Amino acid sequence: MGGCEGDRLSNLPCDIMDNILKLLPLVEAVRTSILSREWRYKWVTIPHLIFDPKTFPPKSITKKYIAWSVIYQVLLLHKGPIVKFSLKTGPKTIYSPYLDHSLQFLSNHPIEELTLDHLPFGPIPHFLFAFEHLKHLYLVDAVLRPPRTFKGLGRLVTLHLEQVDFMPGEFKRVISQCPMLECLNLIHTCDVYTWGDLEDIDAPNLKSFYFSGFLTLISFKNAPLLTELSMMSWSYGLDDYKNDLIEYFDVRGSVTRLVYDDHFFNVLSRCGLPQKLPHNLNFLQFLSFPRISFSSISEVSCAVCLIRSSPNLRSLEITLSTSSDVPEMKTTAEFLMKMQKEGEFPVMSRLEYVKIEALSGLEPEMEFVKLLLSAATVLRKLEICSIYSGAGSEAGSKMFSELLSFRPASPNVQFILEHLNLNPI
Repeated sequence: MGGCEGDRLSNLPCDIMDNILKLLPLVEAVRTSILSREWRYKWVTIPHLIFDPKTFPPKSITKKYIAWSVIYQVLLLHKGPIVKFSLKTGPKTIYSPYLDHSLQFLSNHPIEELTLDHLPFGPIPHFLFAFEHLKHLYLVDAVLRPPRTFKGLGRLVTLHLEQVDFMPGEFKRVISQCPMLECLNLIHTCDVYTWGDLEDIDAPNLKSFYFSGFLTLISFKNAPLLTELSMMSWSYGLDDYKNDLIEYFDVRGSVTRLVYDDHFFNVLSRCGLPQKLPHNLNFLQFLSFPRISFSSISEVSCAVCLIRSSPNLRSLEITLSTSSDVPEMKTTAEFLMKMQKEGEFPVMSRLEYVKIEALSGLEPEMEFVKLLLSAATVLRKLEICSIYSGAGSEAGSKMFSELLSFRPASPNVQFILEHLNLNPI
């Protein structure tokens, strides 16, 4: 019976066998070669090859050049097409000619997804630019120097660059020659010398853009399909951008998802946005704010500006931060109450979901929640997670009772109220 089952497994079609083996770590897949004579070369047709620090022998931890020879030997033994290749060696990798040999070998395969993480110091071999079938490219801690003969990666859809070094002008040239690019992630990639490459980005099929690094102006010369934008930045040279941030929002017309971290949002608030943007963000449906201090009138004004400039907003997520600046908190509360009383905040006829984290019950925070409740006519769910600092259960119950007693504009809103010190109500 056992032999029959073994034969049945050994005689599975090659594509099914490959699907089984590619789910195993590469080391485990190779170890199947000792099961029997029939299994000796089953692993050599796996279309996905994933190398990470656990793949290599223990000695290669201190002698990184051993790892390169192992990779190249595996490639030479491999039979059939390779469509996915991932190499994560870890820091302090020593250069070896086997890297060049490996990339040259892979360039002759229909690689669709390629990951190169922590490559040795020096430019990536030019063979990288010969991957004609490449759709997804992930580079971490690398130096990229495209040759003058580079004509683009015509099928590239996803490009993730993390701590990748470019010469001025090279990044823009690479992007402009990837006409099918839909997703672009830049993490600590463009420094002060290459900031100019982030202006007038030409990517006609770009749908998602993620940026993390020092604040710089980013503009899109040709990106009509851009719908998701995430900005995670540090303020640097703030005075250089004060007059340009309104124009920054002017080109966000087609964006449906907008995510900011606290650094970028702080820059926006310090630069001083108007009460309302000159052009509505008509396509925006999802907006996520970082930690907003309700003792800062400038941060609250900035948040209000973006919300009221997004008439089709459907989902809003906000994280709050507490402060002891009592005088400015009162000013902020009066500002929000005035907006509600005088009808200065527009009706949010599309807003269906609001999530607020770290609510502490301060007056301006409560007034902000009430402002949203009074304006969101179709709100379905208000999810609040409250964090207390010694307030106790009595204060928590009082805060929640105040919210529940407020009459919202939407008759169907569901309150989900919970906090760290009390059971959910």
